Parts: sequence; C-alpha cells; structure tokens
Amino acid sequence: YTVVAYASSLYSVPQDHLLWSNRSHAYSSLDRNKEALEDAEVVLKLRPDWPKVQAHLFPLQFYFKYIKV
Repeated sequence: YTVVAYASSLYSVPQDHLLWSNRSHAYSSLDRNKEALEDAEVVLKLRPDWPKVQAHLFPLQFYFKYIKV
C-alpha cells in the first residue's frame, strides 16, 4: 500500500517535501481528498515557492470550497 510506505518514510524524514507531495497524490488517487489536502498544505509550508504544490493544492481547495458540502 503506497500510502503506508510514504507514511513510514515520513516518520524518518518529516521535512522531505517530495514525500509529502507524493503521499498527497497517492491519497488523491484513492479519492481521499481530505488527507490529500492536509498533505499538500504541509508541502506548501515546507516549500511555498515550489510550483508543483500550487498546481496540486488549488484543485483540492476548490473541491472543498465549491463541490464538497
């Protein structure tokens, strides 16, 4: 299970923005959007200048603001 593998890696290297980002994408692929959003927000705190996080974060924020009730 990919999410579990990322979680165990994050335990060892909690400041690795790539692990957080990859786990966020894994959650998204499982339609676990709340968890995906939480991880994307961590990535934004770790690397606010990284364009990839913006591209992933904004659709999740849109989903929760306009689609999810």
